[in-house]
Amino acid sequence: ATTTQTEQQSADDFWLFLPFYFAEPADPVAQEHIDRVGREQRWHVPICRAWSGWREEIDWRPLLAEVRCPTLVIVGEHDWICGPVWARTLAAAIPGAHLVEIPGVGHLPQYEAPTAFRAAIDAWLADVG
Repeated sequence: ATTTQTEQQSADDFWLFLPFYFAEPADPVAQEHIDRVGREQRWHVPICRAWSGWREEIDWRPLLAEVRCPTLVIVGEHDWICGPVWARTLAAAIPGAHLVEIPGVGHLPQYEAPTAFRAAIDAWLADVG
């Protein structure tokens, strides 16, 4: 979001990219989620401005080794935003982290493969619980 961008402009910009969050955006199930997110998404421009200015400048990776809680990292095979390469790096840097890669989905596996997503969480919780 630029300093003069309105909430509607921010939403319109996001709308252009939202289909790319899915591995198969034309799939009817994905399209339902795309339509729903488009209806429900709200933008707070000052937060968008704050978020866009600093997120790339801070490298949190050195702190990952200090994580001491059970950690589950889930990634979609076709996630172009925070893909498997990044998820593997994240999981490898956190002591004891468990990584699950869900095949055939993009950035939103909870929408594209809710059964696999839930199964990954349930299995992980059973293992750490």
